[in-house]
Amino acid sequence: MSSRCAPLALCATLLALVAPVHACVEALLASAMQLCLQQFERRMWALGPRADWCTWELSASAARRSPCRWYGELTNCTQAASRRRGCFWPSAAVDRFFAGAHRAFFSECPWEDAALADPPPMLLALLIAAPALLVATATGLIVWHSKRREGAI
Repeated sequence: MSSRCAPLALCATLLALVAPVHACVEALLASAMQLCLQQFERRMWALGPRADWCTWELSASAARRSPCRWYGELTNCTQAASRRRGCFWPSAAVDRFFAGAHRAFFSECPWEDAALADPPPMLLALLIAAPALLVATATGLIVWHSKRREGAI
C-alpha cells in the first residue's frame, strides 16, 4: 500500500468502527409496530362499536375522530419505527403487519359501499371518443404539415 492510500484506509477503518452499518432486525421492528398497533386499537375502540370503524368520513367536523385520521397516524408511526431501526418502509414485514391490522379491524366492513360502477354511457362515450379524435386530428395535422413542406399542397 502506498503512503498516499494509508490515511484513506485508516479513515475508512475508523469510520467502520465508529459508525457501523445497522441492518434491519425485523423482530425489533415488529415489536415497535405492535406498540403503534396498541395505540391505534385504543383510539379505534374510543370511536365506538366496530360498525363505526367502517365510516371513513373526511368532513372537517368528523376528521378529529375519524378512522382515517387514526389510520394515518398508524402509518406514520410504522414509518418512524422503521426509520429508527434502519429498516425500509414499505417492506415485506410492514406489508404483513398492515394485512394483519386490516384483518383485525376492518374485516367486518361491508364491501357494497366500495363497489365501483361504470360511468353513465354518455360520459363513457366521451371518454373514449375524445382521445380517438385527438389522435386522428394530430395525425392529420402531421400529414398535412409534411406534405405542405414538400410542396405537395
